[in-house]
Amino acid sequence: MRLRRITNDEWKLIAPLLPPSGGRGKPRHRRYCSAFFYAEACRCSLESLPGYANSQTLRTRRQRWEADGTLAKVMEAGASVIQRMRREYWGQLRAFTKVGSPDWKL
Repeated sequence: MRLRRITNDEWKLIAPLLPPSGGRGKPRHRRYCSAFFYAEACRCSLESLPGYANSQTLRTRRQRWEADGTLAKVMEAGASVIQRMRREYWGQLRAFTKVGSPDWKL
């Protein structure tokens, strides 16, 4: 499965809610937000996410943003992103399960 990312239009709504980043800037914030939204969309743990970032980094960032109130704002603003990712995720799962349908042949 390909990584689910925030689109540019979605990012324009979310980026202003994030705290200033020391050093590397908001490109990493975008990746973290994508990971948090995708984990919520597919109801999985941060440890099971492929390719977004190190799971320890994601956990630390999540804790930091929870403590300062950023995460609640971001998740609220990202509700439509989560719904889009959820539709894509479940659509892919449905497509994969059709492989076992009676029409499928080796």
